[in-house]
Parts: sequence; C-alpha cells; structure tokens
Amino acid sequence: MKWYIATVQRELAKMGFTSCPLTESQLADMYRRNIKVDQACRIGRDVDNGHAVDVIDWGTLDEGVTYRNENRG
Repeated sequence: MKWYIATVQRELAKMGFTSCPLTESQLADMYRRNIKVDQACRIGRDVDNGHAVDVIDWGTLDEGVTYRNENRG
C-alpha cells in the first residue's frame, strides 16, 4: 500500500501539485477499493477543485468519476 500512496503523490506532484489534495487515509481507502493510480489522480484533481471524496459514486469509476449530489451551499 505504501508504494501506491507514494506513486499517487508523485504523479500528482508531476502535475504541479505542491501538496497532495488527498490524505494518506483517503489514498489507503482507494487502494483497498482497487482504484487505479490514474483514477486516484483524477479524483485528486477533482478534490482540489472542490469535490468531496465522501460523495464519490464508487460504482461508476469504470465510466469515469461521478459524484452524488453535493450541497456546496
């Protein structure tokens, strides 16, 4: 699991993120769900843009990341 977390963090750094928008706990959860590194990076970009990880519809990842209704106030 450590290699997965390090790989996602490294890939996001290559994209210009100075800090990872996902916590290690969130990344560990994605690892346990068998989320691919590129999908985790897409989720990280979405989180950086204001989406919340806790509203991800995990069943739709094969078609792309979708989010359940979010109340952003």
